[in-house]
Amino acid sequence: MTVLYVSETPVPSTQANSLQILKMCHYLNLNEEVERLTLLSFKGQSDLDLKRDFNASGFAHFTFPAWIQKFRYRLFLIPFYSLFFFWKSKYDLVFTRSIHVAALLNFMGIKVIYEIHKMPVPERRINYSLHRYIARKPKKATIVSTNTNI
Repeated sequence: MTVLYVSETPVPSTQANSLQILKMCHYLNLNEEVERLTLLSFKGQSDLDLKRDFNASGFAHFTFPAWIQKFRYRLFLIPFYSLFFFWKSKYDLVFTRSIHVAALLNFMGIKVIYEIHKMPVPERRINYSLHRYIARKPKKATIVSTNTNI
């Protein structure tokens, strides 16, 4: 199985969410069923190295192009770039913490695992609506919760 992990978080970084993503990639890579693992994220701190500073190896790491990183509404471009990246490299599964990526790939009928830590609040209408769409019409999506309050 080939897995694409899509992150809206800059990697590498010393922030907790970046460290969690690297740990997830490390343990996904240890799974014997995973033949190829790729991390797609924003460019992190240039002074940090995945292998040296985080002991993270065995998977490929690609960053979003600079023009997406500079674009004001980049969160709406990331799902489409991820879809292009998915089709270009022929992955079996996408793992993400992005509601935007999960919703688009679910709509396209692509296997996606959506990791959620807290429920979107109704005041954030787009995220809330996308979450409800995935919860009600999962084509190929699996929702994984890491918070007991959900």
